[in-house]
Amino acid sequence: MEQPQNTVKVWSFETASCVATFKDHPTCVWDVAFHHGGDFLVSCSMDHTAKLWDLHSNRCRQSFRGHVDSVNSVVFQPFTNNICTGSGDKTVSLWDIRTGLCVQTFYGHANSVNQVDFDRRGETVGASFLFSNIDCCRLLFFL
Repeated sequence: MEQPQNTVKVWSFETASCVATFKDHPTCVWDVAFHHGGDFLVSCSMDHTAKLWDLHSNRCRQSFRGHVDSVNSVVFQPFTNNICTGSGDKTVSLWDIRTGLCVQTFYGHANSVNQVDFDRRGETVGASFLFSNIDCCRLLFFL
């Protein structure tokens, strides 16, 4: 039986079983990332949002709204309570997971942003688009 594309499943390698299922996105889910503390998972979707999931209560704790196109990639910023999203609207946004607010947006990408990732210290975010170009943005503030 084919799984709906709007479903996030968390699997345990130890038990080889599904330990959580999240279905709050109405459309395709493109990416997921775990918080370094292990308590949260974030997902992003064609529905223009990212969502923060509490792995203890199995509930959505926060929805991040502001992109005007598909959110294609999501990652936690190391050592912070922030996530970074890359979108089809050609932007990269940094969000505070405690408030759900966008704290910074990077503009200037020529095409859809397909992947975002931080350096090990969380000071620089890299963004790729059209599978060929890579832009790096130095964060303009420190939390």
